[in-house]
Amino acid sequence: MQVDTSSGVVSTLAGSGETVNWECQANVPTCGGFADGTGDAAAFRYVPSGALTPDETYFIVADYWNHKVRAVNRETKQVTTLASLDGIAGPADVVMSPDGGTLYVSARLGQRIVAVTVPPATAGV
Repeated sequence: MQVDTSSGVVSTLAGSGETVNWECQANVPTCGGFADGTGDAAAFRYVPSGALTPDETYFIVADYWNHKVRAVNRETKQVTTLASLDGIAGPADVVMSPDGGTLYVSARLGQRIVAVTVPPATAGV
């Protein structure tokens, strides 16, 4: 979600925004989905946190149950997978270095912090 601080309008940046029912919440690993795409065509499986890139073009999110780090272009609403952390379960938080070249990802289920190098062609993503 994003909030326009001047107008107070809250809108969904990406994902369907559908509410999950209790049955799904009780079995979170099987809920949600995965899809890169634009706006509500994108799908996530629990996004506990995110961070802006230094130029504020992208919102980088930890997609916890998909074991991925993903970028959402704030203008186009296009969602792209930056890193697949299949061997490192549960990315819970992301922080980007000031130069935009490295993401630091805390892996809750893996009990560690991982550094993910962002390719120079996509620095800022």
